[in-house]
Amino acid sequence: MARLPEGLRAGGAELWAARGRREEAGCFEAFRQAAFAKPEWVLEAADFLVHCFEGREPVLAGWTGIGELMQELSSGGAMLTLTVVTEWVMGGERRRLLPFADAVLASRAHLTAEPTLDVMLALASTLAFLRPARARDLLAHVEACRRDGVAVDRAAHAEAVWRVACGQVVAAGEEEVRSFWDQRLSRGSEDGGWDQAEEQRALRDLAMWWREEEPAAARFRAVLPADWDARRDRWAGPRSGSEALGEERVAESRQVENEDVDSDVVDEEGPRHWVMAAGSWWQGFLVGGLTGVVIAALVFMVFEWNAARHRSQAVSEVEPGERPVSPQAAREVERLEEELRFLGNVESLREVSWDKASRMLMGETPDLPYDSRLYAELLVLLHWAPSRDPITRFHVAELLLRRAPTGDLVTLWEEVAEANEEMRPAIAHAAREALAMVTASWTDELRERLGRLAELSQEEPE
Repeated sequence: MARLPEGLRAGGAELWAARGRREEAGCFEAFRQAAFAKPEWVLEAADFLVHCFEGREPVLAGWTGIGELMQELSSGGAMLTLTVVTEWVMGGERRRLLPFADAVLASRAHLTAEPTLDVMLALASTLAFLRPARARDLLAHVEACRRDGVAVDRAAHAEAVWRVACGQVVAAGEEEVRSFWDQRLSRGSEDGGWDQAEEQRALRDLAMWWREEEPAAARFRAVLPADWDARRDRWAGPRSGSEALGEERVAESRQVENEDVDSDVVDEEGPRHWVMAAGSWWQGFLVGGLTGVVIAALVFMVFEWNAARHRSQAVSEVEPGERPVSPQAAREVERLEEELRFLGNVESLREVSWDKASRMLMGETPDLPYDSRLYAELLVLLHWAPSRDPITRFHVAELLLRRAPTGDLVTLWEEVAEANEEMRPAIAHAAREALAMVTASWTDELRERLGRLAELSQEEPE
């Protein structure tokens, strides 16, 4: 108790005395509000809570929120965070674990101390198969800090490296398949049989993704059946129609990009992804450019341009005296058609439940990875054309917050909330999440605006 700041000692004594009693929850809440109100008290308060709830960690994990964990990490500590996150993992608390990982990623520029990097390694290992894209980004940040000379736990680092590498191999699979490989690789080669339907499906899927040169191949080989090479050769034949269509779609988009894409709309690092005909309008949204009205106008212009093109084709295949279409214009038309297919996907996503749309909306599909610009554009469009499913609406607002916690996002929310009553509960909930995030981007003015958005509705996701 003596280690607590003087301003927390009375509340700490009350909480300690209330352990296991009915009034404990109220004492905890009073202590939490006081302890995390001042940054200089956070580390001592976090240490006290861990000791106060020793042996009753599930209770502590149930009462502690993401905001408190982010404050501890931003202060350079991790004792409370590791305790709580361990319980979330053991309890399968995905609804808390995944938003926490998003919050860590959103604030990673400020999280470079050794304890916080150990938390990121633990998260990367945990999410390697559950959410491969997030795990990859977490590990990438740790690696960048290691290159700058920050030390991390060697065993935790080695564990995260091999798990993330293996998770990337099966990242395109359904969650059940990824979970299967998570368990099988963790247990090792002691499971002899490969005759069950689940095992056969996992092997067939792996045959499609297998690359012998992958660093993770040795890990898989350690658990694969002895006749794996023969099975792979037998299964690695033509893809199904939907798989072939997906591959053709990606190949076409990459061909267009490689032929004629301005350098300012393609990321310098990492693989290239689809680039919409509107160019870098999403980049403009991020850095202070476009409002929701302009975004809606762009979508309308795309439809109008394409409709005019088809009307002219219906009148005559080639009008007399018509000038030849330049290769650049032809490529622009191809991009427009790709964008229209994308907008059609947006309309389809509006009709399905979160369970069916979650992988795409969380950036876990090969066609629409989390770090692509098109993924961010999808989330913006689903604000203006929201899903019929209320749970999906809540997730869309939260996901865009994790992807782009900027002042322009606040402007977007204000305009969407004014124009679309259906999105107000989701925006209000996301605004409350934004206020709980520890990030340098929220000025006093932005916090005031987020506070007004948070008051639009008290509805919470079920």
